[in-house]
Amino acid sequence: MAGIFSGEQSNIFEQQANEGFLIIAADKRHEKHADYLLQLISQDKDMPIKAAIWNGKIYKDTKAKLTQKNYIIFIGDDNWIENETGTISNKYNKYGMKYGWIGTRARLYVDPSFLFINPATYKNFINYAYGIKHNKLGMHGTSSDNEIINVLDDIKRGINDWLYTRELQYKCLVSVFYVEAFKHFIDKA
Repeated sequence: MAGIFSGEQSNIFEQQANEGFLIIAADKRHEKHADYLLQLISQDKDMPIKAAIWNGKIYKDTKAKLTQKNYIIFIGDDNWIENETGTISNKYNKYGMKYGWIGTRARLYVDPSFLFINPATYKNFINYAYGIKHNKLGMHGTSSDNEIINVLDDIKRGINDWLYTRELQYKCLVSVFYVEAFKHFIDKA
């Protein structure tokens, strides 16, 4: 295999491809979101899945070795991801967050053209995101007063900070996918 990886590293990726690993493919910008999804998956003791995170270079270099045993989740909106997932229809589309899958390939991304134009829509998104975090993932804060303050801070910051808003959207999207669709994707693919 050509590329920047030593023979030993190449063998690891080929082994993952041959063993039917779940591959989470993401670029550098979305590596933390891939890591978050991997953490959510690994905490579920009822779903013993071998999973690995691959960047675009590893994916492209190892793609020929992948089989139908491999589930692949692409995270992001880079061109190489779009080229690999252009035929996947969205099954979820809310607040610019989208996911879908066909067969053993899924894609999660935030529509780069989606903007929160008014504070009310952004506040609704924040409430939705916190609802996912608390009600479905079971992550509870220590004080409801602190939660209200944090939501208000998020609203103030997010309206004026596009990158912060995208980060919140990706965190929410990964959570929603894991809670509402991951097991269905794995079972039905």
